[in-house]
Parts: sequence; C-alpha cells; structure tokens
Amino acid sequence: MKLDYLIRWGLAIFTIYIIYQALRILFGGSWEKSDLIIALLILNLTWTANLQRQLSYHLGEHKGRADK
Repeated sequence: MKLDYLIRWGLAIFTIYIIYQALRILFGGSWEKSDLIIALLILNLTWTANLQRQLSYHLGEHKGRADK
C-alpha cells in the first residue's frame, strides 16, 4: 500500500511539473513542444500502468472466492 501512495504522489508531482512547463511554453519558455508531448506520453503510460496494477491487485483479492 505504501508503494501505491508513493506512485500516486510521484505522478501528482510530475503532473504539476508538466503543467508548469506547459505554462512556460505558452508564455515563451524553456521546453520544446515535442518535449512536452513526450512528457505527456510518459505520464499517460505511467498512469495506465498504475491503474492496471491497482486493478490486478483488486481482482487478485477476489480470486478463488465462490459465492454459492
């Protein structure tokens, strides 16, 4: 469970950082647009892997239970 919280906090911090960089791009800032797209892709893949991990854990809890 602690790993889940660590992953969620890491994703939240990374999301805030990406939003910050997107705002810097809008106001003439540091990153290239392609760098932002790659960062958003990494965020999406990480978020999807985290959701898959949570779903796998949840389904594992119910495995072997037969409601008869």
